[in-house]
Amino acid sequence: PQFVAFGAAVVLVTHGTHYLRRADRIIVLGIDGGVAFQGTWPQAELAAAKRPNDAALAPLVAARSRGLSQDDDVEVADIIVRATRRKSDSVDATLMTAEAREAGVARAGTWWIWAKSAGGWWFLLGQVLTLTLDRACYVATEWWLAKWADARRPPVSVFGLATFPAQNEGGLAARWRWANVYLTLGALSIVFCFLRTQWGFQGGVRAARKLYEGVSKRTLSAPMSYFDTTPQGRVVSRFTFDTEQIDVMLTQRAVMFMISVGWTITGVCVMMALTRGTIIVGLVPAFLVYFRILQFYRKSAVDLQRLDALSRSPLQALVSEGVDVAATLRAFGVGRAFAERFERAVDANTNALLAWTAAQRWVSLRFDLCASMIAVAGGVAASYREEIGISPAMVGLLITWCFHQAISFYFLCLTFSEAEMALTSVERVTEAVPCEDDAGHAAPPEAWPIHGALEFRDVRMRYRPGLPLALDGLSFSVAAGTRCGVVGRTGAGKSSLAAALFRLTPLSSGAVLIDGVDVATLRPLRECRRRCAQIIPQDPVLFSGSIKSCLDPFNQRTDEEVREALDLVLPGRAPSLDALVSDGGSTYSIGERQLLAMARALLEKPRVLVMDEATSSVDGDTDARVQSMLRNLPQLSQTTTLTVAHRLHTIIDYDQVVVLDSGRCVEAGAPRTLVELPDGWFSALVDSTSPATAAALRRAALDS
Repeated sequence: PQFVAFGAAVVLVTHGTHYLRRADRIIVLGIDGGVAFQGTWPQAELAAAKRPNDAALAPLVAARSRGLSQDDDVEVADIIVRATRRKSDSVDATLMTAEAREAGVARAGTWWIWAKSAGGWWFLLGQVLTLTLDRACYVATEWWLAKWADARRPPVSVFGLATFPAQNEGGLAARWRWANVYLTLGALSIVFCFLRTQWGFQGGVRAARKLYEGVSKRTLSAPMSYFDTTPQGRVVSRFTFDTEQIDVMLTQRAVMFMISVGWTITGVCVMMALTRGTIIVGLVPAFLVYFRILQFYRKSAVDLQRLDALSRSPLQALVSEGVDVAATLRAFGVGRAFAERFERAVDANTNALLAWTAAQRWVSLRFDLCASMIAVAGGVAASYREEIGISPAMVGLLITWCFHQAISFYFLCLTFSEAEMALTSVERVTEAVPCEDDAGHAAPPEAWPIHGALEFRDVRMRYRPGLPLALDGLSFSVAAGTRCGVVGRTGAGKSSLAAALFRLTPLSSGAVLIDGVDVATLRPLRECRRRCAQIIPQDPVLFSGSIKSCLDPFNQRTDEEVREALDLVLPGRAPSLDALVSDGGSTYSIGERQLLAMARALLEKPRVLVMDEATSSVDGDTDARVQSMLRNLPQLSQTTTLTVAHRLHTIIDYDQVVVLDSGRCVEAGAPRTLVELPDGWFSALVDSTSPATAAALRRAALDS
């Protein structure tokens, strides 16, 4: 029949031998990656007859000749697929959720979240104490220097406690008395300056660590539906940009803000004391202008920072997506279109970033203009020093502090606004994340499970509210130590069995029991999952590191046990235990990853083993060897095996077969019984293959 690639050259990379007779040309690759054979199928049969020991070609031809294929010369139109269209319980079943965004300035509660993470009241009290001592020593140092300058001729009495000689009397000894006090005050100022800075930054580090641990725990404890409805870029952004903002920007700006508060209060007190309060006439207008500018700037700057953060999520999602599908983009020639999408995302982020930067430059200019008001006020006060009654040395101190105060006001407003902008990352990492259902009330029994008897009792489960039931009244049982195969058309609910068993998704009703214990009643959830069963997933996950750490991450097995498990699944070609595994196991093929995941499961010697199409990416010969291993391996003789299969010959000799359709068990029993039912569901699946394959499957079922 006509199809979209009609007339085009089609290159099919497969381990399915049932496609070979339809190909115009066959290329067989050897273990070393070289071409072991190329030609037509009849030529392959002749070559295999001449070279029966060919490790690459002979097994393929032998597997095809045995008829152990799921499909052959059957026409597509001859296969009748029972499909059920299930309506959603709600029209509101959107796939991805929109990211929440706060509006306006940061709430006081967000400030307290950071302060509480930094140490709470003890942190704030310690910061106030160290700031007070630091500012007191700093003011005392400058005040002493001004008094020293006033002591050029007459001796100076310090608060009536001590009299220090004039500088033109007493020579070096007199100067040394002044210098001793000055050096002492300077040393104390340095010590307390270090303490207040260190105290603040240590609190910032504690807050960053605690907030990071919190977002990590919430994300790792989130249900699978959260990851189904949350873009990857949004999750990545929490652990990259937002974490960096809290680690670096917020810590620096929050500490500098607290220090600026100390500077500002100290400066006001010093200037008020030196001018007998007259400088208040210039400070009040300056304060009001600073306050008005800051209020106007905050309303825009915080939201601009939020927009910048929001625009980063799709950008990071596109980066991850581009890396993962780079080969596909090039193969289909849509790299330019993807690049244009990426450029639009970059433009959106750049727009927000430039607007935020422009707002910073705008406020900096106006703060500089306000600083000049304070300097002018200090100059006016100095011109009336005789009326006010201050000495020339104190006038110098006043002018110095006027410039200090201008800088202090500037840093106070700037660090406050920047800390508030960085605080939006605290809003994002502390936003509500749904938590997995851990509503159990009892710890797993000791040594549970003992036998491995498995039962699904009227199980109903949907992945998210608003979606149809993935499992709809599913009921079947598997005796302890038996092998049960699960088959069904695409969308029948086969993989949903694992989601229900491991409590990845809460059940709407019903129960899953292992040895008579309802797994939903057990807690903690992590312990329940670890002990109830082991799974070999369809999409295997390998951890980066060595092969040993990947298969035994908690170092609970000896090297000999790990080597034995590797030799079982990869005989003769198992990698060394020190071999490196890259991120996600990209250095291994999908089939090799599935076999390594199988070795990891074998190490646990489970009572219940779930294989979710665990051999879907390996060739038929390897699949047959794996099934033989599962049948004959002494370590698995007492293990209940639940296999979700896409090849019928994988489970044709199992003790039990369960046929699913639309989330319900429509047929269950021994394969030899089910193939003899003329109108049965399993019999229909067998008959949907070619006549030769169907006959071979029936013979294998009857002989099992």
